[in-house]
Amino acid sequence: MNRRFSIIYFLFIVIRLCCPNLAFCEVLTNKTVIKADMIYEVVDVVDLVGKQMKLAKNCYLIFRGGIIKNGELVGNKSKIEASPVKIFNEDLKVSGNWTVEKAYPEWFGAKADGVHDDRAAIQNCINNFRDTYLMGDVYAIRSYTECHGAKRGIVMPAYKSLVGTNMRDNHSQIKTFVELESVLYLSERCNTVEGVFVNGGGVFQKFGTDALVDTV
Repeated sequence: MNRRFSIIYFLFIVIRLCCPNLAFCEVLTNKTVIKADMIYEVVDVVDLVGKQMKLAKNCYLIFRGGIIKNGELVGNKSKIEASPVKIFNEDLKVSGNWTVEKAYPEWFGAKADGVHDDRAAIQNCINNFRDTYLMGDVYAIRSYTECHGAKRGIVMPAYKSLVGTNMRDNHSQIKTFVELESVLYLSERCNTVEGVFVNGGGVFQKFGTDALVDTV
């Protein structure tokens, strides 16, 4: 939890205790009437039953063991507070505008075990959020997506970053491995890829040029 959010949330808790009748934090359900500048806690399975849930401006979603499924969740300068665990089911479409400092493929079901194909989870994370952090050890990319008439493993649009940050302790950083059998395609300018080792013969491709980066 970042410091700014922690302070805001602490103030909300203080106000909540002093003014219990003032509503600013609710448990999210599929029947919740979404309001702006509210905190919504996701503590259970929220089934959108195939419908679209549009978040009002500047909402916080705090995931405390819950998951959202079966529909579409549309952000509106919305924030998310969640650990690197699954919070979005495969049948949920995430779209809209999000203000998230660190997003994780685990939110979309990535396993980071070197066996399970994590391509879709990583791609969904990159598509929806600016900064994607790989906190696990090995992310396997076994499948493909079509981009500009060619098969690509991961496609990074403009102004996106992919960062491997597997922290072992407070003094050292172990770079994350990506088992990439295809191409990680930087499709536009202003991309950042750092702290990521490529394993398995895959390549980074940018503007039509292949370059092996940190290959092991």
